[in-house]
Amino acid sequence: MHRYQLSYDMQAHPGGLTKEEAERDLPERGLTDAMVVFSLIYPPDGSLSMASFTLDGRTGEALEVTEIWKVWSALAAMLAESRTLPNGHRELAGLVIEVVRAAVQGRPMPDPDDARRIALGVWVDQAKRNVVLEGLVTDLVDSDPCHLDHHGYCQAHGWMKIEPACPHSRAKQMGIQGG
Repeated sequence: MHRYQLSYDMQAHPGGLTKEEAERDLPERGLTDAMVVFSLIYPPDGSLSMASFTLDGRTGEALEVTEIWKVWSALAAMLAESRTLPNGHRELAGLVIEVVRAAVQGRPMPDPDDARRIALGVWVDQAKRNVVLEGLVTDLVDSDPCHLDHHGYCQAHGWMKIEPACPHSRAKQMGIQGG
């Protein structure tokens, strides 16, 4: 059973609120005119589930696509300037920003081969990383089987959770046997 880590709600104020009214009546809430929300769910199987919605508080409708474009452009710029994003990813985000600027300013677009080269490099880097990670997991996985106690905890590997299952069991389910 998945346990969600956050809850959220949004409240519309058709007549609007002043900053002073909000501080008096809703001191725990932030204020905005529109929202773009991405809801991320991380199930125990390691996958990612994402949903998004937008709301324009001025109209009560979904945001216009041009407004979402502005948010997307700002996110791409943030990624392009990130110090923690791997170089290939950062370079690809920078190329996205260059395409946006060229479109807005009516300049020629960057060479599409640059995007292909960068994206391929990101994919190859991730594939190499996965090979290294699989090798590390193979070295760490115990060949002994799991021994679950009456609570469902793995006593053989000291894993005291039911969800997610013992990492040794999960690795073996992926075909990694270990030594």
